[in-house]
Amino acid sequence: MTPPTHKILQRPNGPLVSTGDAAEQLGVTPQTVRNWLQDSELRGHRDGRGRWQIETASVEEYLAQHGRGNNGRSVADLQREIERLTVIVGELRASETTSAQLIEPLERERDRYRADASAARAAALSLITAAREIDGVVRQTLRVLELQADALVQLLAPGSPADLTP
Repeated sequence: MTPPTHKILQRPNGPLVSTGDAAEQLGVTPQTVRNWLQDSELRGHRDGRGRWQIETASVEEYLAQHGRGNNGRSVADLQREIERLTVIVGELRASETTSAQLIEPLERERDRYRADASAARAAALSLITAAREIDGVVRQTLRVLELQADALVQLLAPGSPADLTP
């Protein structure tokens, strides 16, 4: 892969590159380059149209001092950040383990409640079935009693006078 070519303008102060070319060389965004120019971390000037022109020597010095694409952080800063993030990841993993340990008993209790609810449902269905059977037996018994009551009424009711003569 061939390295990208950058437009280098010759000025009395030395070769210059555009914000976009400097950003590409430094491995950052053009806005970061503009911020660095305003903070005097890079040297350059605005052209007649108000666009920044960055001194190539300034870009090379920055690269030599800070490296490419690390937003101005030193290697030691980046190493400290990696260590900090490693600690955070370890804490999160430990927290996840603790959470899993807390969840297990809750899941067991939930499963017991589900089993109890299932058993209670089965018992309720059995009671409903038994109640329906008893309802049928009671209705049938009432029908039989009604028939017997009608028969008794007929037996005990006085009949007509003709029924009384021999």
